[in-house]
This record gives sequence, C-alpha cells and structure tokens, in this order.
Amino acid sequence: MSGSGDWVIDELDQPEGFLSDFELAKITPQGTLGGDNTSSRTTTDQTVLTPASEKTPGDAISGTVIFMSTRLLSAIADQFSKLNVRATSNLTSVSVRRTVTHDVESFGWVIIYAFYRRALGDENLKASRKDSELFEGLSKEFADIFSAASVKTLHTQRVALLGREDYAPIAMLQAYAGDYLKSRPLATFLTLVWTALKRCPKTEPSVSKPASQDLPEAQ
Repeated sequence: MSGSGDWVIDELDQPEGFLSDFELAKITPQGTLGGDNTSSRTTTDQTVLTPASEKTPGDAISGTVIFMSTRLLSAIADQFSKLNVRATSNLTSVSVRRTVTHDVESFGWVIIYAFYRRALGDENLKASRKDSELFEGLSKEFADIFSAASVKTLHTQRVALLGREDYAPIAMLQAYAGDYLKSRPLATFLTLVWTALKRCPKTEPSVSKPASQDLPEAQ
C-alpha cells in the first residue's frame, strides 16, 4: 500500500477476474418473497451433502468437489468403499463435523486452482514454442491435482501428492511464477499455500446416514 486506504495495482492493466461463492444463493420466483424449496443453509456443526430440492435453510450445504477439504473427501470415499457403490449412487449422504479449518483448506485449493487457470490461459505462454515444455508441464500438474473420475480417485490422488516431501507436484506452477513471470514473491506465496495444504489433516471420523439423494461427482 502507498498510503492509508490506497492500494497499489500497478502490475495489473485491468482486473484479471473475481471469486464468488453462490453457496447461499437461491432463485426466487417472480412476485414472491419465499422460494420453491430450493434454499440452502449452513451450520457450524456439520456438513451434509444434499440435493438443492431437499435443503432447508440452516442445515445443509453442498460444495464443488475439487475444492473440498481432504478430510471431507476422505469421509465420502470411505462411505463409498463401505457400501461398495459408485460416486453416482443415490443411496447415502455423508455427515462430518464441520469446522472453520474445512473452509480454510478449501480456500487454499481455490487459490491453487485460480493460479493454474491463469497460467493455462496465458496466451503468450501458449503461443511460445520456447516455453512449450512449461505449458505442457502446467497442464499435467493441473490434471494430476484436479482431474478425477470419482471422489475416491480424487482423494487418492490428492493424498499421494500432498504426501510428497518436496514441491514437485506444483514445480511447474512455481516455475511459471518465479521464472516466467519473474515474480519471486508470487512463487513464495504459492509455496506457502501448498505447504499449508500439506499440513492439513487428511482424515477424521465420519458418520453416515441413509438418504435418497445424489452426491456430487468430481469435476
């Protein structure tokens, strides 16, 4: 900051994008103040995955699977294993104790995802033959971290990547920030975010309960 209340944004020619959370949003029919039972709610006590049509304000939330905390993915994967069903099954819901650390970890995954999308959308990088190896490496890292056919596979991949003692899983992203963009502070920041994600708990006790609903699939 250059002064109280004055933000320095000299590095940006124009806004790069924005983050938004529609978790508490709902569509209200025209002419009404209520809704059509599509509302959702959150609580500090637990997280329950339910379809929008069955949500009641204050009680359940859903989320984007690739941004979920590793502990929540573990609870879902564990339940699927016990039931021996696919991630598209509508036989069960998963309930876990919800704490602020779940959201903090999710925010970390959003940060990593956003920087990968920024790098992979860099037109100069994509057009550069000299940096084609960097672009291909970024694409592979992004797929390794965020691409999976099921919640169980996503959880397995994530635990394996976070279990590594080095920073190889995001080496190309660090190279993009530090070498390509010449921003050591950004590279350091990404390293700190990944370090924090590595230190987050991987599992926690979970409790299942029967329900007739679909669970979200990995994207």
